Amino acid sequence: MTTARPRTSAGSSPQEALGLWAKALDFMGGVVSDRNRQAVGEIQAAAARYRRRGVTGAASLNERATELLNNQA
Repeated sequence: MTTARPRTSAGSSPQEALGLWAKALDFMGGVVSDRNRQAVGEIQAAAARYRRRGVTGAASLNERATELLNNQA
């Protein structure tokens, strides 16, 4: 699995990054591994940073990542 941080061009928007991470979380559901937990944790941390900046959709992505991590525990 590659890093959870998408490599986006300078013109990419935070919404594009959030959309990419949301798709990644869709695929990660049901997969239990240390690597998966690490990637979800990275998505969660990035979403939290976007949430603090007030980016639309970041709070719900952060909640999804948190729920996914809690379900893997």
